[in-house]
Amino acid sequence: TSNTEHNTSFESRESVYPKDTWNGDTWNTSIPRGANWGMEAIDAPGAWAYLDELTTVNIGLIDGLPNISHPDLENMFSNVSYTVIDKDTGFINSKTVDIQPYDHGCHVSGIINANWNNGEGVDGVMANKAKLHYSCHLYLIDNKTGKLYFGASAYEYFLSIKELVDQDVRVINISMGYEDLLSFAASNKNEKAINLITESANILDGYLSRLISTREAEGKSDFVICVAAGNANNDYFYKDDKSDWGYRKMTLFDKFISIFGWRGEQG
Repeated sequence: TSNTEHNTSFESRESVYPKDTWNGDTWNTSIPRGANWGMEAIDAPGAWAYLDELTTVNIGLIDGLPNISHPDLENMFSNVSYTVIDKDTGFINSKTVDIQPYDHGCHVSGIINANWNNGEGVDGVMANKAKLHYSCHLYLIDNKTGKLYFGASAYEYFLSIKELVDQDVRVINISMGYEDLLSFAASNKNEKAINLITESANILDGYLSRLISTREAEGKSDFVICVAAGNANNDYFYKDDKSDWGYRKMTLFDKFISIFGWRGEQG
C-alpha cells in the first residue's frame, strides 16, 4: 500500500475561539496561562477549526459520579451506571442508595466534553464530539447513613472497564487510583507498598489480556485506557516507622508544627 493512500490533507484554517466565559481569560496559545492554559498548551483552538471533519467517539469515565445536570454537562452522557455492594454481605445492595455528585467527576467530564461554545463556563477538548459513559463500583459500609467508598481493587477496575467496552467505548479515562499514601510510599521505595501495587497490576494485566483476546476473536473494536499519574501534589506525608507503609498523612498536630517551619515530604 502506498503512503499516499494513508495521507489526508486539510486546508489551513484559522483557530476557532469559543464564546464561553473561561473566567474572563483571553486566549494565547503562544504563552499558555490562566484558566484555559491547558487548552492553550495543546492548541485546542487549532483543532476546533476542524470540528466538521471529526466523528463522534464513545468515551468512558471511572471516577467520582459527575453532576450530569450541570449546565456544561447536560446531554453529555449516554449512560451512567454504578454497582453498590453491601460490604457486610458481599451482595449487590438492592436498596436505593443516594450517590452524591463529586466535583472531581465534574471536572474530568468537563475537560473531556463540556458543552462547547454555549456562552458559559468552559469548553471540553472534544467540543461535543464525545458521548460519555460512566461506570464505577462502590461499597456500602453503613446501611443507616448510606456511607460509601469507591472500590479500587484490580477486579473492581476490571468490572468497570468491561462494562464500558461492552458499550463500544473506545477511550477510558481513569482519574482514580490507589490511596495516595500507598502510592507515595511505593515511590519512596517502600517494598511492601511496591509489592502490593505490583501484585494488583499483574492481576489486572491478566484480566485485561483475556478481555482483549476475546474481543479480538469476536472482531470487536480496540480501546485505549488513560490513567492519571496521581492527585497528591499538594499533600504532605511524614515518616512513621509504625505505619505499614512507613509514612502517614498530615494530622492536626502536624499542621500545628508546620506553622513553626517544619514540614514533611511533599507527595
